[in-house]
Amino acid sequence: PAVTGASRYDGVVISSAALIQSGSGNITTVGKGSGGDQSYLVENHGIKLENAKTSIVSTSGNISFYGSSGGKTSDTGCANSFGIYSAGDSIYIGSAPTTAVSGGVTASGIVTLAADSMQFINSSNLHLNVASSGELRVHTETAGRNITFGTPGGVDKLYLGSNWFNGASTSVFQPGFTDIVFGHAASAASATATPVVSASTGTLTVASATTLRDHAILEMDGTGGNVKVNAALTVKGNSSAPSADNARTLTVHTQAGATGAGTLDVNSVQLLGSGDKVLTGANLVSKLAASIDGHLAFNNAQALAVDTVNARDTASAGPNGWLGSTTPSTVGINTTGHDASLALSAGDLAINNSITATGATVSLTTPAGKVQEAGATGAATPVITADKLYVGARDSSLLNNNNVVATLAASVTAGNLEFRDTRGLDVGRVTVTNRVAQSDGSVTATTTNRDGISATQASTGNVALQLTAGNLTQSQDIAATGLQLNLASGSATLSRTTNDIGTLSATLGGSGSNLNVADRNGLTVGTRSSTLLGSTSGVITNNGNVTLAASADGASTTGNLQLDQFVNAGTAVVDLASSKGAITENAAVPA
Repeated sequence: PAVTGASRYDGVVISSAALIQSGSGNITTVGKGSGGDQSYLVENHGIKLENAKTSIVSTSGNISFYGSSGGKTSDTGCANSFGIYSAGDSIYIGSAPTTAVSGGVTASGIVTLAADSMQFINSSNLHLNVASSGELRVHTETAGRNITFGTPGGVDKLYLGSNWFNGASTSVFQPGFTDIVFGHAASAASATATPVVSASTGTLTVASATTLRDHAILEMDGTGGNVKVNAALTVKGNSSAPSADNARTLTVHTQAGATGAGTLDVNSVQLLGSGDKVLTGANLVSKLAASIDGHLAFNNAQALAVDTVNARDTASAGPNGWLGSTTPSTVGINTTGHDASLALSAGDLAINNSITATGATVSLTTPAGKVQEAGATGAATPVITADKLYVGARDSSLLNNNNVVATLAASVTAGNLEFRDTRGLDVGRVTVTNRVAQSDGSVTATTTNRDGISATQASTGNVALQLTAGNLTQSQDIAATGLQLNLASGSATLSRTTNDIGTLSATLGGSGSNLNVADRNGLTVGTRSSTLLGSTSGVITNNGNVTLAASADGASTTGNLQLDQFVNAGTAVVDLASSKGAITENAAVPA
């Protein structure tokens, strides 16, 4: 059925236990208030639902409301009027209990509410209840209208009550929707006309702590459309069952970016669209995926996995009315050539899918855990592709897949570092831009220089570097308890005299590829082991020159060159030096 008409200066009023019901047919209500903001008007809501047990229900049909306020505001006396308004006991949209005038109805269709302003009075346990196992779509009427989660009642933007979706006794929208879409604009000229849907160009703001119980899609992908999470946003089920039953996904799709100083508490986050995504609150997220054209800065207060995420947090894509016939999955992180920064304050960072920031900088930090790529050593995926990479961790961090990185800096305070690269690599300076969202939705940016490699914990502190192509160079120092090198074809030039390397083992497979290592203190040629390279001993080149220099810096005061394992340069030259110490040999040194 279609409901149109006018009552008083309201567009459509459905009241006094009225029942609109279908089995499988769609129900569409279009209401437009009239009269403007005149002092003699009491109200001119677009659609008004009132009185006890009023019901608009359908078993499998879609239910849609398109409301336009007539413009009445409290500035001219009385109260604001809204595009869609409800006040009354036990009003039902979608599903209804057996006590309703419709009898029991379990809805599975899509519920759509579209208006530039809404107000649903829920001061008691008896209020409007909207429920379905289908999708819920909350749209504005005009594309540029801003949306704010917070205290409802205003008409200068679409205010959504922060307690309308939380599943508590005063919640208007009951848990159980497949997902909830916030954003896009929708309007209809009549109940039989095809609705006009357009992309949102305004701002969606979480201004007050808000809880959503179903998968949520923030869809602000029109020109200028953006999201600001200025307060805590929780997206999880309200079941008392194990946490897996409460897992939900938050999808954020924007054209002009998203910021967030508020905490995101949600199992999975999917970031889409363009603009910088700077979500730097103390987030509690388990899985992250992003396909964006912009910088990414994401903070987390627990373990995090770069993973595959779709809008319904399912293992594989499934039906989704809003996003299409399937739920598109986002695999890993791709910033389309912009920086990516992931910063954890607790837990491990698991790279289960690739991070791609071609030509840009990637920063991965977890001062209370490790950074580790999934898969077997040398796997084609997941990998990190970037111009510059900084890794900061406490525990042993293994990045042993086919990474594509030009400059590496790293600090591992209590473990080993292992890194495999498929091109030439410089141990150098990585300038990290620290983008931080503020409580008003703005972003500040500072820079930090991360220089060289440091892994100096006495019992571990081993650095293993493998290059399947290209040369290994340095423009910043290496400080490590041990250094293990494997180069398939290139030379290794680590000749900075301020290096501090304890024990060295190196294998260079390229014909005529040279090894040059200097150290400001003592240097030992010995045995090193790692997951990446296994156990290796001594120095081997394929007829390439070997130059080893201990106590090589002008400020050095001591330091021996100790040969505990062999140095084998084939037919090439071995040059051994110790400026402030001795050269001692505990093994044969063929040269």
